[in-house]
Amino acid sequence: MASFLYRLGCRAFQRAFFAGVHIMPWREPAILRGAGSLEKLPSRLQAEGIDNVLLVTDKFLAGTPHFARLQNLLNESGVRFSV
Repeated sequence: MASFLYRLGCRAFQRAFFAGVHIMPWREPAILRGAGSLEKLPSRLQAEGIDNVLLVTDKFLAGTPHFARLQNLLNESGVRFSV
């Protein structure tokens, strides 16, 4: 009986989520590719009206020169960020 109720609860959640996805605003993500992508990012964020971002990374990537460059570019353009 508990298994049945659990499955019923899961199905109800799935249906509610499926309905909610169709009424929530959804934007297709923009993908920046190629050389100079990091340099394009701050202006793209400003064009979208985004002035505060969350950078999600791990310990290894946080120590790379690319991540430091990204932080510098965001600082120079006035975009606030949290890591």
